[in-house]
Amino acid sequence: MESVGSTVEMIENNSLGSLEFSSLCTGCGACIATCPDNALIPSWPYPSPDPKRCSLCLDCVEICPVGAISPGIDSWPHRADWVA
Repeated sequence: MESVGSTVEMIENNSLGSLEFSSLCTGCGACIATCPDNALIPSWPYPSPDPKRCSLCLDCVEICPVGAISPGIDSWPHRADWVA
């Protein structure tokens, strides 16, 4: 099992995972407008998340009207250690 210290270190280094956008994205910009970290960079065909800014708050996932954004949870290491 991963120690709490190393999990905190992964969070601080933002190595838990990243946002994933699907082809459902319409480019409406709702995710960009709601991001408190200004971590979504407008680009085509969908915004590019800046992993150095993204706090993984998932506000963008919740606001997306077509469900085009997922948190990429399957790629997060040691997920079972810290997600109940």
